[in-house]
Amino acid sequence: MIKFILGVIAGVALVINFPEILLWFVDSGLRDEMVQKLQGIGY
Repeated sequence: MIKFILGVIAGVALVINFPEILLWFVDSGLRDEMVQKLQGIGY
């Protein structure tokens, strides 16, 4: 649980300091892969 919270905090800090990361995340296709894996798990 602590790792998850630290990950969320780190992610928010990255997006605040480097907004272009969001564009890379979408353009790289990584977001789509994550969505497919989560759907496969059942979420």
